[in-house]
Amino acid sequence: MNSILTGSPWPLGGQARARLRVMLVGAQFLALGLTMGAWATQLPALQTRFGYTAQALSAVLLVMAAGAVLAFLGCARLMRAIGPRSFVRVTGPLAGYALVGTMLVDETLPLAVLAFVLGWASAAFDVAINSSAVELERDHGRSLMSKLHAMFSLGGVLAAAAAASVDWSGLHPLWLAAPAALLISLLALAAPETRAAAPLARTGSAAGAAGLPWRIALAALLCLLCEGTMYDWSAVYMAQVWTMPLGLSVAGFGLFSAAMAFGRFSGDALRDRFGGAAVLWPGCLLAAAGALLCVFAGHAALALLGFVLVGLGLSNVIPILFALAPRAGSASPESAIAFVSGVGFAGFLIGPALVGLWSALASFETSLLIVVAAALGSGVLASGRALRR
Repeated sequence: MNSILTGSPWPLGGQARARLRVMLVGAQFLALGLTMGAWATQLPALQTRFGYTAQALSAVLLVMAAGAVLAFLGCARLMRAIGPRSFVRVTGPLAGYALVGTMLVDETLPLAVLAFVLGWASAAFDVAINSSAVELERDHGRSLMSKLHAMFSLGGVLAAAAAASVDWSGLHPLWLAAPAALLISLLALAAPETRAAAPLARTGSAAGAAGLPWRIALAALLCLLCEGTMYDWSAVYMAQVWTMPLGLSVAGFGLFSAAMAFGRFSGDALRDRFGGAAVLWPGCLLAAAGALLCVFAGHAALALLGFVLVGLGLSNVIPILFALAPRAGSASPESAIAFVSGVGFAGFLIGPALVGLWSALASFETSLLIVVAAALGSGVLASGRALRR
């Protein structure tokens, strides 16, 4: 491990070194999922602490989304300037520190600043580790993306379980946020050197904007809009619509994340057997059906079943889109995956903000219809003949 931290030559053989690198990147996905899950599961308590309406909470989430968009626009230059490893070492701890800060402040302005930092750092860290995932798939010659993304979902499951324990024990939310921040910081500092600098679009290159996989990126944006909505509003939805206590309201988020993890651990085998494109449209349909069940269930147990169906349906869409991205345009694989993950992660944070707008125009109870529309839109965008080939 010391060689990983210092960047010195690996003392292990080639196969052991490759396995260790897969494990490290998987752990980084898990740490990011735990960090984002810690944020999502504390939103009902944060809403209560500040006395926010759904619209006010959405405004905070919109600030967070703005940070993610800024990361997408500017992290390429920063990554080139300081190198991929230094970039991961900066963005991981920064996301952790911002998460801890949101649990400590008691005024809206500091909360908004920290939410912006959390959005920027988590999005930039996500771009970096997804670029590493593409490099690992290329080096191993087999599908790994779904399993790595399953680790992100597993982090969400752990966050939900920990949040329930913290609430039932009457502990401060820092007991959840601090370990998540420590884990993502340590794993970021353990990042080894990589060959790819993972730039975004290479401005002025032959590929240019026309060579980037725009259709895949828009499909990823809509899919991650669904995921972000479920992440940030599942616990609040169960607390407000179904009047569950805070300790139980995380059940929706936990079941959604568990279904995502289960689907992703089996996703690579499905992709290798049937092809990625054959899994996309059925998954999007299942997610849309699950969101409809959440809205029109009439019973909390059926709503929780809807969360499970959404998780299963969405589980392999993003890993497959990321894997398809390098083949859907003329840009380099690193540029394509960074572009798609950057645009997609913006959707992850924009989606929750749309719920507040929907609540103001219609009702919070029907806000998950956003997920229905976005899931179907993602399926349509990802079902083109060129992408199936």
